[in-house]
This record gives sequence, structure tokens and C-alpha cells, in this order.
Amino acid sequence: MPVTMSSISKAGRIGFRTLEIKTNPGFSVHINGLPIYCRGACWTVGDMASLETSSETLNQDLRLARDAGANMLRVGGTMIYESNTFYQMLR
Repeated sequence: MPVTMSSISKAGRIGFRTLEIKTNPGFSVHINGLPIYCRGACWTVGDMASLETSSETLNQDLRLARDAGANMLRVGGTMIYESNTFYQMLR
């Protein structure tokens, strides 16, 4: 089964009134005045040589991130852009 947002979490409708980043002391993210736990990673393409990553590999890598407890991924725009398939899998 492909990893999708619906298979990860069914949160219903969500609204952010405020999003605040605090840097003293440390680093924390607050949504609507409440601190949230963020665990994530920087995402890079699965195959740097061919720049093509199969749907199966993307699915496996996203599962690994989910199973490791990641609730956010940073997709940098300074190197190689991820495929449209990657973004479709996150829906």
C-alpha cells in the first residue's frame, strides 16, 4: 500500500491562527500558542546518479521516515528537485 497522508494520520480540518518559531532558549515551533513536537529530516532524491527514483523506492523511503517517527520533511530547493510522483504520494 502506498504511503499517503490519509494512511499516516486522519486529522480532519486543521487551521493555524498563528505559527511562531522561538529560538531562545533553544528552538521550538508553536502553533496557535502551543508547542508542537517536530521530528524530521532533510529529504534528498533516492538516486542521485540517474535522477529517477521509482515509485516503489519512494514508497519505501517514505515508510522508513514515517516509521522512524518523522512528522516533517524538509525538501531543499538548492540541489535536485524531487519528482511530481513524490509530491503526489504525500497527498
